[in-house]
Amino acid sequence: EHSDVVVPWWSFTKPVLATAALSLVRDGLIQLDDPVQEGPFTLRQLLKHQAGLADYSELPEYHAAVAEGHIPWPAAEMMQRLDATRLRYAPGTAWRYSK
Repeated sequence: EHSDVVVPWWSFTKPVLATAALSLVRDGLIQLDDPVQEGPFTLRQLLKHQAGLADYSELPEYHAAVAEGHIPWPAAEMMQRLDATRLRYAPGTAWRYSK
C-alpha cells in the first residue's frame, strides 16, 4: 500500500540476515565456514564481526550527512567511499563491530 515510503532499517537488518543465513545453514544449502564468494572471509566471520570489513561509521562525511538529514548514499557510492576492497585486519584475527 505504501511502496513509495522509505523505511530506514539500519541495524535491524543484522538479525534478519542472520536468521535467513542460518536457515540456509540448517537446511544444508550453505556452510558457516565456507568462504564467501565476494571476499576472503567466511559467513561465520561475517556474522561474528570478524571479517575485517571497513565500516561506513568510520567516515566523517557520513556523520555530517546524517546530521544534515540527507538520505543514505546508494550502495555503490558507499562502497566506493569505503574503499570496500581494503580489509582492516586479516579475517578471523580480530573483532570489530560493523554496520
